[in-house]
Amino acid sequence: MQVDFKITTWERISIPQELEEQVIKGILNEEITCSDDLYEMFGDDCFNEGILSDVSQQMTIEENDHNATIEVLNDKGDTICDNVNGSM
Repeated sequence: MQVDFKITTWERISIPQELEEQVIKGILNEEITCSDDLYEMFGDDCFNEGILSDVSQQMTIEENDHNATIEVLNDKGDTICDNVNGSM
């Protein structure tokens, strides 16, 4: 059995100085809304430093649009129960 917990966290991407202005403009114009957008726009010029695990927090049901944030799975990967719907 496994128990999955939904969390919020931050991902850090390093941007070369020569692209900083373009990235800021893209974020403010909502052209860049996730790290994938950076890679589509700038490719290998961006460097993914990874997920910042020291700032992760348990997500609440309300933050997750009233969807489950804890799921219990059997050994086949099927959901047994969660913290919204109870037993499945």
